[in-house]
Amino acid sequence: GDYLYVSYSVARNGEVIARGIIEDESILNIKPHEEKVIYLTFDQPIEGDCYIKFDYHQKNDLALTKRGHLLGFDQVKAAVDRIGLKEDRIKSLLGEYDSPKGEMSFSETDRYIFVSGVNFKYTYNKLTGAFERMVYDNNVLLEKPMNYNIWRAPTDNDRNVRGKWEECGYDRAFSRAYATQVSMEDSNIRIITELSVTAVHIQRILDISTEWNIAGDGAISVNMQVEKNMETPYLPRFGLRLFLPQEINKVEYFGFGPYESYADKRRASYIDRFTARVDNLHEDYIKPQENGSHWGCHYVKVSSDSGLGLLVLDDEPFGFNASYYTQEELTSKLHNFELEKSGSTVLCLDYAQSGIGSNSCGPELIEKYRLNAQRFHTTMLLKPFVRSE
Repeated sequence: GDYLYVSYSVARNGEVIARGIIEDESILNIKPHEEKVIYLTFDQPIEGDCYIKFDYHQKNDLALTKRGHLLGFDQVKAAVDRIGLKEDRIKSLLGEYDSPKGEMSFSETDRYIFVSGVNFKYTYNKLTGAFERMVYDNNVLLEKPMNYNIWRAPTDNDRNVRGKWEECGYDRAFSRAYATQVSMEDSNIRIITELSVTAVHIQRILDISTEWNIAGDGAISVNMQVEKNMETPYLPRFGLRLFLPQEINKVEYFGFGPYESYADKRRASYIDRFTARVDNLHEDYIKPQENGSHWGCHYVKVSSDSGLGLLVLDDEPFGFNASYYTQEELTSKLHNFELEKSGSTVLCLDYAQSGIGSNSCGPELIEKYRLNAQRFHTTMLLKPFVRSE
């Protein structure tokens, strides 16, 4: 009690609903391995996505820092309510700008499926098993084809596993679809594709069964059932990569921030609602490498100053990167001053990424932080929108 005091804040769905200072200073004298119960009082109930953050402050002025200086923090998950998560989030984040549903139609050729709604037109590539073009409210939303994403620009700590990844073609992998079916199901258009992720002249890396559902308001939900070839090394990541217009430069997310965070590198961050510009999400390492990811997100919303945007939700926490640089560019350049922007906002939506580890000078990445499950599945909801600011 002579050196610090503790304040707390309770946040629900990213909004602070209570703040206070813990008056019981005896908790500051708890010895190692001892426990003590403390009571926090606030009016609103613990429900939704609710977290309690404890901040440890310097109690008195010192030579270099003043009273109130933040010394550290802890965060406790109080409650997570998954019921109606997607519907509630869409309503709260988009509100009156959430577009109404309308009638849809589709047509197909040997290579493409064309989906049309009241205010959107999507083109699905039957050879790759992903969307090639998305136009929403007469705005181009997807500038280049969407792709299944397993590569990351190797970090310093990936220096030893990198050779194994490249030997298996992770850095040049692509998707190849074998069968696609499209139908109208309960007012949605459903596209089911069987595909693999592989590299030329190398055995398959992944087999994926993907189901896409397009709703009348332009929302796209996807369910991916994935089976990994266990003869290949653990994956750098798995997810989708989207190339959005560079004008989409604002990001809002509810997850670990404000600093970059990974499964094994997040203790400097905490769960909250954060906003940032895409430029500010890039960590400018002298040697370009994977950077700027945010782990454990409940949603991410990207938008332009004019209001064109995309909201992404998942039933389970996911990770994302938003950058003007591709992972190929970060991989190929040796110095940060050599980097060239892609001309797009590159949005990586990750079911998971392997951890960062310490293998540049320490042990290999431990098993629990490796993306190496033989089977896994993930779902995402992609909701385009246009709103005036």
